[in-house]
Amino acid sequence: MNRRFSFLLAAILIAPAVSSAAADPLPGSIRPDTVGAVAPTDPNVRRAITAPAPTGPCRADLRVGRIDISRGADGRSYNVTATIENVGTEAATGPNGILGVSLEVRSNVSLRETHYSAPIGNIDVIHPGTSRSYSGSVSNGVIRPSSRYLSARINRGPDGPRCVYDSVPSNDALAVTISTADSWLRAGHSVYTRSVN
Repeated sequence: MNRRFSFLLAAILIAPAVSSAAADPLPGSIRPDTVGAVAPTDPNVRRAITAPAPTGPCRADLRVGRIDISRGADGRSYNVTATIENVGTEAATGPNGILGVSLEVRSNVSLRETHYSAPIGNIDVIHPGTSRSYSGSVSNGVIRPSSRYLSARINRGPDGPRCVYDSVPSNDALAVTISTADSWLRAGHSVYTRSVN
């Protein structure tokens, strides 16, 4: 009986020490070469799991690639379709009307002087290698004697995401000479087209 009691008492006294040692090993017993060791992950799997957010300059490049002009059915306006292309390598995104397309009429004096501008559409997204077309009209009353150019332009708001502001802003507009387009249409052609390609 005494032997059993002694064995039970020894087990009760040793148990807390063993469990605390197992739960919280002494600092000297930790091997530094095993801390944080993780099995290597396949590089493709690792990229898929930890895809980084895009940083740096945007690789999208929107351009006005084409303008088509025709006369309105009533003869009192020009119908204009602008084709916007993404010739970059990243999608161009413009939520909430931050990125858009407008038609402008510019004077004979300067390409920088605009006396008419009207939006014809908002761009939400255009993916690389794709295009979208936007259409609007300009009434004959907008064309003045000093008017020379009709252009389509990509417009950008001041607080857009990174890929509103593309890498090549110099191709954000395409202009046609009004007199040339008008002469072409008066000669009996249904559409006057100017393309950058």
